[in-house]
Amino acid sequence: MHGARNIPRQVRLIEGEGISPDHSSPNGMDAQAKEARMIRCIGVFATILALTIAADLASSSSAYALFGRSKQAISKACSTQADAQGLHGKARKSFRAKCKRHGGKPT
Repeated sequence: MHGARNIPRQVRLIEGEGISPDHSSPNGMDAQAKEARMIRCIGVFATILALTIAADLASSSSAYALFGRSKQAISKACSTQADAQGLHGKARKSFRAKCKRHGGKPT
């Protein structure tokens, strides 16, 4: 080991002859690797959080969730309103689509 002092520290670390107290932790992971791992973990966490929030917003923004009624009940209410107005064809289809977006409430 007497000759190891003349070998650069990076080479000694690669060969397993020394440990650099400046750049390594007890588990052998250097600071840059720890930082990169932490950034990846934060990125994964942020992605999961964003997807969870998006899924929650998508499901709760539908008329069915907002008005607490089933699809069948909303569709029936819209059909009844369209019948009452005597709508047929494209006008009925358009009216029912708008009505269903509003949860079957009169517009």
